[in-house]
Amino acid sequence: MARYISVMNDTRVMASELYKSSEKGQVSMVISELKSAYESARIINHTIGFDAISAASQEYNWNLDLSEIARVWTNGCIIRSELMEFLVTIFKDSDIHLLLNPSILKVLDKKNLNMQKSLEKPWRHLALFQCFLLDKIIF
Repeated sequence: MARYISVMNDTRVMASELYKSSEKGQVSMVISELKSAYESARIINHTIGFDAISAASQEYNWNLDLSEIARVWTNGCIIRSELMEFLVTIFKDSDIHLLLNPSILKVLDKKNLNMQKSLEKPWRHLALFQCFLLDKIIF
């Protein structure tokens, strides 16, 4: 919301009066918790994207190979990442939904509490915070 509303000065000023926090003070965030939350969100976003590709493949009888799509994207595409390389193997070895896959569950289980903490703190303070660019996400 902050980025969207930042160019609308009058609206931004009025919104800042309407969205005041009941709790005062700074929101302290642990970088490792924030990084973990970001990693969880990436997995969820990749899942949503692959679900859309899979649904289109089924509806139009394209018979797409999700593992192959992920593999191609690991070779220099803008979305190249270690996560995508991880997904190549998962799609190759399993037909179950990503969020039900034991390997993904293991990763998300470790990160879930940190995601909750990272979302709850700013929300409690109604803080608007920027996204951080992380050098490297390790899976």
